[in-house]
Amino acid sequence: MELPPGLAFGKNAAGQPTVTGKDGKALTQVRPTLLQDAKAIAVLQNHRIAQ
Repeated sequence: MELPPGLAFGKNAAGQPTVTGKDGKALTQVRPTLLQDAKAIAVLQNHRIAQ
């Protein structure tokens, strides 16, 4: 999953995924299930392209 320029994935003190800004501060927490869903969709799309 790609983020717009200036944003990146990070982790908070509890180890949960977050989206961070250019300054490295967490902007929002990301639910792990959303990341897993995005990864699964990407795998399926790559599989369809390969066929």
